[in-house]
Amino acid sequence: MPSHRQLLSQPQPKAGGASTGLGTFALGSADYASLRSSFPGSPAYDGSYEDAKVVATYEDVNQSPLNDGGHTFGLVKTDFSDSPDLNTVTTGGGGLPGTPYGPNPASPGPGLNPTNIPAKDTIRTGGGGYGVGDGLANPATTRVNIARQKIGNLIFGKSTPR
Repeated sequence: MPSHRQLLSQPQPKAGGASTGLGTFALGSADYASLRSSFPGSPAYDGSYEDAKVVATYEDVNQSPLNDGGHTFGLVKTDFSDSPDLNTVTTGGGGLPGTPYGPNPASPGPGLNPTNIPAKDTIRTGGGGYGVGDGLANPATTRVNIARQKIGNLIFGKSTPR
């Protein structure tokens, strides 16, 4: 996330940055008069597509449940209110997961019967790597801050809103 506000749909022309014809342009500038004349029907130039509407549409979609009619996922709550609590996952042997985050790495021994997989005594979590922590967060504890994220309230380098 940026540490400063980014442009959404309404760029601000810089004075003296672009020529009025086919000339040279300063870095980060554009000839907005030529763009408007090239794309006269574009919602970016007719006033119907503005930052406030873009943000409102994003917030509406971001806070509304999605429903594909049961095709693949059914109802998905985008506020993450039904995120699983991984502390309630039963782990062990006999085909159960080794941790809430992954399979049991133990071997079933001869044959392929998953009910013969013994419970693994100690399964180490990730050793770090890129980013912060071991990457094994419980969705039940992270869902509150993730659901609060909105355009403009994230801080560079953090997933927690201001």
